[in-house]
Amino acid sequence: SRTRRSPLLARRSNQTQVVAYTAVAHALVHAIEFTYPALLLTIEKDFGITHLAAGALAQAFAITFGASALPSGFLVDRLGARRVLLFAFLGAMVGALLIAVTPGSYALGVLLALTGLCAGLYHPAGLSLIARWADQRALALSYHGVAGNVGMALAPVTAVSIAALLDWRAAFVFLALLCAVTA
Repeated sequence: SRTRRSPLLARRSNQTQVVAYTAVAHALVHAIEFTYPALLLTIEKDFGITHLAAGALAQAFAITFGASALPSGFLVDRLGARRVLLFAFLGAMVGALLIAVTPGSYALGVLLALTGLCAGLYHPAGLSLIARWADQRALALSYHGVAGNVGMALAPVTAVSIAALLDWRAAFVFLALLCAVTA
């Protein structure tokens, strides 16, 4: 005979999955955000650009990352958080892959802006999932916040280690793979 799971157990399982997913996704979003700054000097040397130019390229990411929050909220309300998250991580994946093969600094600026735009869609969508699924929202948001900080802390170490072993471009391929899995 079949045993049926109670609705309460199913809801708890879904909550756990949502909190775990959003925590991992939040860590990845901030890893995406901190990978270029960690590799900035290496990329600067590879493209033969100045500190000022490399910093300006970082701003292309930062501006679009922040600016995409409002459109993300609009899209989450109309399309749903899951679709926006799928688009965010698939877009960031494409951006990271293209960064890995970019031929020069102008293209890098455009691709950093694209990647920032996509990764910046995360916060309203991820927080919406937590608000809808977590009964203990404060605890869920705590896990979410800690995971984002872990992503910030691990990104430079991971990116620089991959660059030292292989190449700075390999760090962006690694990010793209993580985005594909998260999508």
